[in-house]
Amino acid sequence: MPRDKSTLRRLAMVALLTGSVAGLGACGASEPAGTVTVIGNWSGAEAADFQQVLHEFETQTGIHAIYSGSQSLNKELETDVRQDHPPDVAMVSSLGQLAEFAAEGALKPFTLDDDANKMYGTAWTGWANNLGSRGSPHQWYALPFKVDFGSLVWYDPQAVRQLEGTQWTPPAAGDPNGWDELGQLEAHVVAHGGAPWCVGMASPPNSGWPGTGWIADILLHQSGPALYEEWTNGTLPWSSPQVRQAWTTWGTMVAAGRSTNPKPMLITTYGSAGQPMFDSSPGCYLDHKAGFVMGFYQADTAKGKPPLRPGVDYGFFPFPSIDGQSGTTGLASADFAAMFRDTPQAERLIQFLESDPAQRIWPGINTGAAFSADRHVPPDVYSNDVKRNIAAMLTTDTLCFNAEDLMPAAMSNAFNQAVLAYLNQPTSNELGLLTNGLDKISAQTHWIRPNGTFRCGR
Repeated sequence: MPRDKSTLRRLAMVALLTGSVAGLGACGASEPAGTVTVIGNWSGAEAADFQQVLHEFETQTGIHAIYSGSQSLNKELETDVRQDHPPDVAMVSSLGQLAEFAAEGALKPFTLDDDANKMYGTAWTGWANNLGSRGSPHQWYALPFKVDFGSLVWYDPQAVRQLEGTQWTPPAAGDPNGWDELGQLEAHVVAHGGAPWCVGMASPPNSGWPGTGWIADILLHQSGPALYEEWTNGTLPWSSPQVRQAWTTWGTMVAAGRSTNPKPMLITTYGSAGQPMFDSSPGCYLDHKAGFVMGFYQADTAKGKPPLRPGVDYGFFPFPSIDGQSGTTGLASADFAAMFRDTPQAERLIQFLESDPAQRIWPGINTGAAFSADRHVPPDVYSNDVKRNIAAMLTTDTLCFNAEDLMPAAMSNAFNQAVLAYLNQPTSNELGLLTNGLDKISAQTHWIRPNGTFRCGR
């Protein structure tokens, strides 16, 4: 399939930069057995970790894998597909965007063996195969390769213990008193002149997405999975009382203990937002993030400081159920491997990524924070109990997929921008304008669901 010159230059440069890691001359052969191109949004340490996966693929198959990382993955992939020169395989987090590609015929089904349906829970197989009609149980449209759990609140146990007069213990999943206990801790922090929540929205070019995860988590735990499904499938209006309540609950939480100037929250990067938890005088005490944030805690605080110890210097508790609405259901996200060019090399890569050995490589890297939905990956692959606890939650069926990643691209982008606008002016009038505007965009947007609605596993 033809490729334009800019794409070829980009892939050629990536090949030069990654060749030393990617195992040139795999299996001792003088020439690799073909080439497969892969695009994703991983850079830095994450890209280096993924290269270890690709290195093993090259060693086993002799196929040369060229990885290209892009912080504007969704836009770049859309452009490549529109211009008829897509990559062979893309690692995509947005099921909404994959649904659009599937409807256009750009997404190619691939074949996996019988074990694939046993490796993943019904939630994961449902999401992966809701993108098109399956000719057989062996036909898939997307493979959940790197997954994460988003309904987590991180904290420094020592900093919380040192709060004068506090007797707080973290709530357990499904604890009907957990929301009240969290509120008591928030009030205690504010009473002592602190800010309960660590907040950072900056993530160019997609700033705002950390806030979309907040609102989705609150709506799920405040109104339950059934209503959450309506919202993520475009049938519950943004201006509905339940969705507006989720916004106002979030606005109240992140404003607690802060000045009226929202600028720090808007310009603080999502990865660095939690660093003040570990200061001698903590600048915040709670960080709402998925499991990936462990990598940021380790990388950023290790600079000139002793490494943080998972389970000692930081830990997490599941986002509490509000009024008992969600039980133990939590939010999940994933980078799905999807095939855009039907070549033997591309299908071979997908089959490798699905295998148990490949699923263990990235989670087994001590410095990484990657998780697998493969139920065959044993707990001892993960380097500590914090990671093992997150991994266990990802292999249950009580999961809902992250809302922003289920929405069409236009809706997702508008959601991000609305988060920033609301933080800048968190008033009732502003929220009314924003939710009415989101309803208009929703009405103008085609909510593509090729094989029925996306549902939570429960």
